[in-house]
Amino acid sequence: MKKQPSHNRHMFSKNSILLLVMLVCIFLSTLAWFTSLDNATATGLTFQTKTPATLELALPNEDGSYPTEDSAYKPTLEFDKMENILKIMEADVTSDGLHFIIPTTTQGDGVRRVQKDKNWKKAIANGDYVSIPFYIRSQDPDICVSKYSQVNAALTDSNGNIVNKSDISGISRNGIVGAMRVSIIDMTKSIDNSNYKPNDGDNKLLWIPRPDLYLDTPQTSNWRLLTNIQKTTTLPEGAMAQETYKHSYWKIRNNSEIGGLEGTGVDEITFIGAVPSEYKADNVTPSLGNDCQIGNGKLYDPSGNLYEMTKVKMGEKEYYVYKFVMNIWIEGSDAEARRLLNKGEFNIDISFCTKTGE
Repeated sequence: MKKQPSHNRHMFSKNSILLLVMLVCIFLSTLAWFTSLDNATATGLTFQTKTPATLELALPNEDGSYPTEDSAYKPTLEFDKMENILKIMEADVTSDGLHFIIPTTTQGDGVRRVQKDKNWKKAIANGDYVSIPFYIRSQDPDICVSKYSQVNAALTDSNGNIVNKSDISGISRNGIVGAMRVSIIDMTKSIDNSNYKPNDGDNKLLWIPRPDLYLDTPQTSNWRLLTNIQKTTTLPEGAMAQETYKHSYWKIRNNSEIGGLEGTGVDEITFIGAVPSEYKADNVTPSLGNDCQIGNGKLYDPSGNLYEMTKVKMGEKEYYVYKFVMNIWIEGSDAEARRLLNKGEFNIDISFCTKTGE
Protein backbone atom coordinates (compact mmCIF):
# COMPACT_ATOMS: atom_id res chain seq x y z
CA MET A 1 0.00 0.00 0.00
CA LYS A 2 1.37 3.40 -0.91
CA LYS A 3 2.44 5.84 1.75
CA GLN A 4 -0.32 8.31 2.57
CA PRO A 5 0.35 11.96 1.64
CA SER A 6 1.33 13.97 4.70
CA HIS A 7 -1.46 16.50 4.26
CA ASN A 8 -4.03 13.74 4.56
CA ARG A 9 -2.66 12.12 7.67
CA HIS A 10 -4.72 14.28 10.02
CA MET A 11 -7.87 12.62 8.71
CA PHE A 12 -6.96 9.25 10.12
CA SER A 13 -5.81 7.67 13.31
CA LYS A 14 -2.13 6.88 13.21
CA ASN A 15 -3.23 3.40 14.07
CA SER A 16 -4.86 1.92 11.01
CA ILE A 17 -5.52 -1.62 9.98
CA LEU A 18 -4.36 -2.96 6.67
CA LEU A 19 -6.36 -5.91 5.49
CA LEU A 20 -4.52 -7.41 2.54
CA VAL A 21 -6.41 -10.01 0.59
CA MET A 22 -4.56 -11.58 -2.30
CA LEU A 23 -6.83 -13.57 -4.54
CA VAL A 24 -5.74 -15.65 -7.49
CA CYS A 25 -8.92 -16.62 -9.28
CA ILE A 26 -9.02 -19.33 -11.92
CA PHE A 27 -12.22 -19.36 -13.92
CA LEU A 28 -13.43 -22.34 -15.93
CA SER A 29 -16.68 -21.23 -17.50
CA THR A 30 -18.52 -21.08 -20.81
CA LEU A 31 -19.04 -18.31 -23.35
CA ALA A 32 -21.84 -16.82 -21.34
CA TRP A 33 -23.38 -13.71 -19.90
CA PHE A 34 -23.98 -15.74 -16.79
CA THR A 35 -21.25 -18.35 -16.93
CA SER A 36 -21.76 -22.07 -16.40
CA LEU A 37 -21.56 -23.89 -13.07
CA ASP A 38 -17.86 -24.60 -13.45
CA ASN A 39 -15.80 -23.39 -10.53
CA ALA A 40 -13.31 -20.66 -9.75
CA THR A 41 -10.53 -21.26 -7.25
CA ALA A 42 -9.35 -18.54 -4.87
CA THR A 43 -6.17 -18.84 -2.82
CA GLY A 44 -4.04 -16.61 -0.61
CA LEU A 45 -5.24 -14.55 2.34
CA THR A 46 -3.29 -12.35 4.74
CA PHE A 47 -4.50 -9.87 7.36
CA GLN A 48 -2.01 -7.30 8.60
CA THR A 49 -2.09 -4.27 10.89
CA LYS A 50 -0.02 -1.10 11.04
CA THR A 51 0.99 0.08 14.56
CA PRO A 52 -2.23 -1.34 16.08
CA ALA A 53 -2.78 0.70 19.23
CA THR A 54 -6.48 1.47 18.83
CA LEU A 55 -7.47 -0.94 16.06
CA GLU A 56 -6.83 -4.68 16.05
CA LEU A 57 -8.23 -7.71 14.25
CA ALA A 58 -9.34 -11.15 15.33
CA LEU A 59 -10.96 -14.16 13.73
CA PRO A 60 -13.78 -16.15 15.36
CA ASN A 61 -12.79 -18.92 17.74
CA GLU A 62 -12.60 -22.41 16.27
CA ASP A 63 -16.14 -23.12 17.41
CA GLY A 64 -17.33 -19.91 15.79
CA SER A 65 -17.80 -18.07 19.08
CA TYR A 66 -16.82 -14.49 19.91
CA PRO A 67 -13.16 -13.99 20.96
CA THR A 68 -13.05 -12.29 24.37
CA GLU A 69 -9.40 -12.86 25.26
CA ASP A 70 -7.06 -9.91 24.92
CA SER A 71 -4.51 -12.18 23.22
CA ALA A 72 -6.94 -13.04 20.37
CA TYR A 73 -6.51 -9.57 18.83
CA LYS A 74 -3.21 -9.32 17.02
CA PRO A 75 -1.35 -7.12 14.53
CA THR A 76 -1.14 -9.97 12.03
CA LEU A 77 -3.46 -12.88 11.38
CA GLU A 78 -1.94 -15.84 9.59
CA PHE A 79 -3.70 -18.91 8.27
CA ASP A 80 -2.25 -22.41 8.26
CA LYS A 81 -4.83 -23.75 5.84
CA MET A 82 -5.93 -21.26 3.21
CA GLU A 83 -8.53 -23.65 1.87
CA ASN A 84 -10.48 -23.33 5.11
CA ILE A 85 -10.98 -19.62 4.43
CA LEU A 86 -11.08 -19.39 0.64
CA LYS A 87 -12.62 -22.35 -1.14
CA ILE A 88 -14.53 -22.50 -4.40
CA MET A 89 -16.36 -19.57 -5.98
CA GLU A 90 -18.98 -19.80 -8.71
CA ALA A 91 -18.89 -17.24 -11.49
CA ASP A 92 -22.68 -17.52 -11.72
CA VAL A 93 -23.35 -15.78 -8.40
CA THR A 94 -25.33 -12.54 -8.37
CA SER A 95 -25.81 -10.46 -5.24
CA ASP A 96 -26.70 -7.15 -3.60
CA GLY A 97 -23.84 -7.79 -1.19
CA LEU A 98 -26.08 -9.46 1.39
CA HIS A 99 -28.26 -11.99 -0.45
CA PHE A 100 -26.44 -14.40 -2.76
CA ILE A 101 -28.19 -16.50 -5.41
CA ILE A 102 -27.36 -18.52 -8.52
CA PRO A 103 -29.79 -18.11 -11.42
CA THR A 104 -31.11 -20.86 -13.64
CA THR A 105 -29.99 -20.26 -17.22
CA THR A 106 -30.06 -21.87 -20.64
CA GLN A 107 -27.31 -21.95 -23.25
CA GLY A 108 -27.87 -20.87 -26.84
CA ASP A 109 -25.78 -19.19 -29.56
CA GLY A 110 -22.84 -18.95 -27.17
CA VAL A 111 -24.83 -16.94 -24.62
CA ARG A 112 -26.55 -17.98 -21.40
CA ARG A 113 -29.98 -16.49 -20.79
CA VAL A 114 -31.74 -16.12 -17.46
CA GLN A 115 -34.85 -18.21 -16.89
CA LYS A 116 -37.09 -15.97 -14.79
CA ASP A 117 -39.81 -18.55 -14.18
CA LYS A 118 -37.49 -21.28 -12.91
CA ASN A 119 -36.23 -22.05 -9.42
CA TRP A 120 -33.05 -20.25 -8.43
CA LYS A 121 -30.60 -21.62 -5.88
CA LYS A 122 -29.33 -19.90 -2.79
CA ALA A 123 -25.54 -19.49 -3.09
CA ILE A 124 -23.48 -21.04 -0.31
CA ALA A 125 -20.82 -19.04 1.54
CA ASN A 126 -17.29 -20.35 0.98
CA GLY A 127 -18.72 -22.74 -1.55
CA ASP A 128 -20.00 -20.40 -4.26
CA TYR A 129 -18.46 -17.15 -3.02
CA VAL A 130 -15.96 -16.06 -0.36
CA SER A 131 -17.28 -14.89 3.01
CA ILE A 132 -14.83 -13.94 5.77
CA PRO A 133 -16.08 -13.13 9.30
CA PHE A 134 -13.72 -11.04 11.41
CA TYR A 135 -13.72 -8.76 14.45
CA ILE A 136 -12.37 -5.27 14.99
CA ARG A 137 -11.77 -3.86 18.43
CA SER A 138 -11.18 -0.14 18.78
CA GLN A 139 -11.00 2.54 21.45
CA ASP A 140 -12.57 4.90 18.92
CA PRO A 141 -16.23 4.16 18.04
CA ASP A 142 -15.96 5.41 14.47
CA ILE A 143 -14.68 2.73 12.07
CA CYS A 144 -14.17 3.41 8.37
CA VAL A 145 -12.98 1.56 5.32
CA SER A 146 -10.18 3.86 4.23
CA LYS A 147 -10.24 5.70 0.92
CA TYR A 148 -6.76 4.27 0.30
CA SER A 149 -8.15 0.76 -0.16
CA GLN A 150 -7.09 -0.52 -3.56
CA VAL A 151 -7.52 -3.28 -6.09
CA ASN A 152 -4.64 -4.16 -8.36
CA ALA A 153 -4.96 -6.28 -11.50
CA ALA A 154 -2.31 -5.57 -14.10
CA LEU A 155 -3.68 -5.62 -17.66
CA THR A 156 -0.40 -4.51 -19.28
CA ASP A 157 3.20 -4.21 -18.15
CA SER A 158 5.32 -1.05 -18.18
CA ASN A 159 6.04 -1.58 -21.87
CA GLY A 160 2.39 -1.89 -22.79
CA ASN A 161 2.50 -5.66 -23.31
CA ILE A 162 -0.61 -7.59 -22.30
CA VAL A 163 -0.19 -9.41 -18.98
CA ASN A 164 -1.68 -12.91 -18.55
CA LYS A 165 -2.86 -12.89 -22.15
CA SER A 166 -5.72 -15.13 -23.29
CA ASP A 167 -4.84 -17.27 -26.30
CA ILE A 168 -8.48 -17.14 -27.41
CA SER A 169 -9.27 -13.43 -27.15
CA GLY A 170 -5.86 -11.78 -27.00
CA ILE A 171 -6.93 -9.70 -23.98
CA SER A 172 -5.71 -9.85 -20.39
CA ARG A 173 -7.40 -12.52 -18.32
CA ASN A 174 -6.91 -10.20 -15.36
CA GLY A 175 -9.84 -8.17 -16.65
CA ILE A 176 -12.05 -10.50 -14.61
CA VAL A 177 -11.52 -7.96 -11.83
CA GLY A 178 -14.06 -5.79 -13.65
CA ALA A 179 -16.76 -8.20 -12.46
CA MET A 180 -15.39 -8.62 -8.94
CA ARG A 181 -17.38 -7.14 -6.04
CA VAL A 182 -16.70 -6.60 -2.33
CA SER A 183 -19.28 -6.05 0.41
CA ILE A 184 -18.92 -5.53 4.15
CA ILE A 185 -21.83 -6.48 6.41
CA ASP A 186 -22.10 -5.30 10.03
CA MET A 187 -22.92 -8.36 12.14
CA THR A 188 -22.11 -6.80 15.53
CA LYS A 189 -25.61 -7.54 16.84
CA SER A 190 -24.98 -11.24 16.30
CA ILE A 191 -22.26 -11.25 18.98
CA ASP A 192 -24.87 -11.56 21.73
CA ASN A 193 -27.56 -13.11 19.55
CA SER A 194 -26.48 -16.19 17.63
CA ASN A 195 -29.87 -16.30 15.91
CA TYR A 196 -29.55 -12.78 14.50
CA LYS A 197 -30.35 -12.52 10.80
CA PRO A 198 -28.75 -9.61 8.88
CA ASN A 199 -30.99 -7.16 7.05
CA ASP A 200 -30.50 -4.61 4.31
CA GLY A 201 -29.44 -1.95 6.83
CA ASP A 202 -26.45 -4.08 7.85
CA ASN A 203 -24.92 -3.76 4.38
CA LYS A 204 -22.33 -1.07 5.07
CA LEU A 205 -20.34 -1.19 1.84
CA LEU A 206 -20.80 -2.56 -1.65
CA TRP A 207 -17.72 -1.73 -3.67
CA ILE A 208 -17.26 -1.81 -7.44
CA PRO A 209 -13.44 -1.96 -7.54
CA ARG A 210 -12.84 -1.50 -11.29
CA PRO A 211 -15.66 0.44 -12.96
CA ASP A 212 -13.16 1.72 -15.52
CA LEU A 213 -13.07 -1.64 -17.35
CA TYR A 214 -15.53 -2.65 -20.02
CA LEU A 215 -15.57 -5.87 -22.03
CA ASP A 216 -16.83 -5.27 -25.56
CA THR A 217 -18.24 -8.65 -26.56
CA PRO A 218 -19.69 -8.61 -30.06
CA GLN A 219 -20.97 -11.74 -31.77
CA THR A 220 -17.70 -11.94 -33.71
CA SER A 221 -14.46 -13.12 -32.17
CA ASN A 222 -12.94 -9.63 -32.04
CA TRP A 223 -13.46 -9.10 -28.32
CA ARG A 224 -11.91 -6.04 -26.67
CA LEU A 225 -11.21 -5.17 -23.06
CA LEU A 226 -11.51 -1.39 -22.89
CA THR A 227 -9.66 0.51 -20.15
CA ASN A 228 -9.71 4.03 -18.71
CA ILE A 229 -13.48 4.19 -19.16
CA GLN A 230 -14.92 7.38 -17.65
CA LYS A 231 -18.55 8.05 -16.78
CA THR A 232 -18.93 10.22 -19.87
CA THR A 233 -17.36 7.73 -22.29
CA THR A 234 -19.59 6.44 -25.09
CA LEU A 235 -19.45 2.66 -25.28
CA PRO A 236 -19.33 0.76 -28.61
CA GLU A 237 -23.05 0.05 -28.67
CA GLY A 238 -23.87 3.70 -27.98
CA ALA A 239 -24.59 3.42 -24.24
CA MET A 240 -22.87 5.69 -21.76
CA ALA A 241 -20.17 4.21 -19.54
CA GLN A 242 -21.91 5.65 -16.49
CA GLU A 243 -23.77 2.33 -16.41
CA THR A 244 -20.54 0.52 -15.57
CA TYR A 245 -20.35 2.62 -12.40
CA LYS A 246 -23.60 1.09 -11.16
CA HIS A 247 -24.11 -2.32 -9.61
CA SER A 248 -26.83 -4.28 -11.37
CA TYR A 249 -27.86 -7.66 -10.02
CA TRP A 250 -30.71 -10.16 -10.13
CA LYS A 251 -32.94 -10.69 -7.13
CA ILE A 252 -35.84 -12.91 -6.15
CA ARG A 253 -38.98 -10.81 -6.08
CA ASN A 254 -40.01 -12.19 -2.69
CA ASN A 255 -37.03 -11.46 -0.42
CA SER A 256 -38.32 -13.87 2.22
CA GLU A 257 -37.58 -16.69 -0.18
CA ILE A 258 -33.88 -15.89 0.01
CA GLY A 259 -33.87 -17.62 3.38
CA GLY A 260 -34.71 -20.93 1.71
CA LEU A 261 -32.67 -22.96 -0.70
CA GLU A 262 -34.66 -21.90 -3.74
CA GLY A 263 -36.95 -19.16 -4.95
CA THR A 264 -38.73 -18.28 -8.18
CA GLY A 265 -39.44 -15.08 -10.07
CA VAL A 266 -36.63 -12.58 -10.55
CA ASP A 267 -35.96 -9.01 -11.65
CA GLU A 268 -32.75 -7.26 -12.61
CA ILE A 269 -32.33 -4.07 -10.61
CA THR A 270 -29.67 -1.51 -9.72
CA PHE A 271 -28.25 -1.34 -6.21
CA ILE A 272 -28.49 2.23 -4.92
CA GLY A 273 -25.45 3.21 -2.90
CA ALA A 274 -22.78 1.03 -4.49
CA VAL A 275 -19.38 2.76 -4.33
CA PRO A 276 -17.16 2.67 -7.43
CA SER A 277 -13.42 3.14 -7.17
CA GLU A 278 -12.02 6.55 -7.94
CA TYR A 279 -10.30 6.23 -11.29
CA LYS A 280 -8.03 8.61 -13.18
CA ALA A 281 -6.40 7.87 -16.51
CA ASP A 282 -2.91 8.24 -15.02
CA ASN A 283 -3.65 5.98 -12.05
CA VAL A 284 -3.33 2.29 -12.88
CA THR A 285 -4.27 1.26 -9.33
CA PRO A 286 -7.60 2.92 -8.50
CA SER A 287 -8.53 3.41 -4.86
CA LEU A 288 -11.84 3.53 -3.05
CA GLY A 289 -11.54 7.30 -3.21
CA ASN A 290 -13.60 8.17 -0.12
CA ASP A 291 -13.76 6.93 3.45
CA CYS A 292 -16.80 4.70 4.00
CA GLN A 293 -18.00 4.58 7.59
CA ILE A 294 -19.06 1.12 8.74
CA GLY A 295 -19.37 1.69 12.50
CA ASN A 296 -20.21 4.64 14.78
CA GLY A 297 -20.61 3.11 18.22
CA LYS A 298 -24.38 2.84 17.86
CA LEU A 299 -26.73 -0.01 16.98
CA TYR A 300 -30.44 -0.34 16.26
CA ASP A 301 -32.73 -2.33 18.53
CA PRO A 302 -35.56 -4.49 17.10
CA SER A 303 -37.90 -1.48 17.21
CA GLY A 304 -35.54 0.61 15.11
CA ASN A 305 -34.29 2.85 17.93
CA LEU A 306 -30.60 3.71 18.27
CA TYR A 307 -28.69 2.79 21.41
CA GLU A 308 -25.06 3.18 22.44
CA MET A 309 -22.79 0.15 22.21
CA THR A 310 -21.40 -1.17 25.48
CA LYS A 311 -17.62 -1.11 25.66
CA VAL A 312 -15.90 -4.37 26.54
CA LYS A 313 -12.91 -4.59 28.88
CA MET A 314 -10.03 -6.69 27.62
CA GLY A 315 -6.84 -6.67 29.61
CA GLU A 316 -6.46 -3.17 31.05
CA LYS A 317 -8.43 -1.31 28.36
CA GLU A 318 -12.00 -0.94 27.16
CA TYR A 319 -12.93 -1.36 23.51
CA TYR A 320 -15.78 -1.09 21.08
CA VAL A 321 -16.00 -4.54 19.52
CA TYR A 322 -17.48 -4.97 16.04
CA LYS A 323 -18.13 -8.07 14.02
CA PHE A 324 -18.08 -7.75 10.23
CA VAL A 325 -18.36 -10.14 7.32
CA MET A 326 -16.48 -9.37 4.13
CA ASN A 327 -17.88 -10.98 0.97
CA ILE A 328 -16.01 -11.31 -2.31
CA TRP A 329 -17.63 -12.61 -5.46
CA ILE A 330 -17.63 -12.47 -9.25
CA GLU A 331 -20.85 -10.76 -10.29
CA GLY A 332 -22.53 -13.01 -12.85
CA SER A 333 -24.62 -10.27 -14.43
CA ASP A 334 -21.52 -8.43 -15.62
CA ALA A 335 -20.17 -8.96 -19.11
CA GLU A 336 -16.61 -9.31 -17.78
CA ALA A 337 -17.44 -12.65 -16.12
CA ARG A 338 -16.63 -14.77 -19.16
CA ARG A 339 -14.61 -17.77 -20.24
CA LEU A 340 -12.20 -15.63 -22.24
CA LEU A 341 -11.02 -14.10 -18.98
CA ASN A 342 -10.32 -17.39 -17.18
CA LYS A 343 -7.25 -17.69 -14.95
CA GLY A 344 -7.53 -14.04 -14.00
CA GLU A 345 -5.51 -12.67 -11.08
CA PHE A 346 -6.16 -9.72 -8.82
CA ASN A 347 -5.06 -8.38 -5.42
CA ILE A 348 -7.31 -6.62 -2.93
CA ASP A 349 -5.78 -4.21 -0.42
CA ILE A 350 -8.34 -3.00 2.13
CA SER A 351 -7.44 -0.77 5.07
CA PHE A 352 -9.55 0.26 8.04
CA CYS A 353 -9.08 3.47 10.00
CA THR A 354 -10.63 5.51 12.81
CA LYS A 355 -11.74 9.10 12.51
CA THR A 356 -9.86 11.79 14.42
CA GLY A 357 -12.47 14.46 14.86
CA GLU A 358 -13.10 15.37 11.22
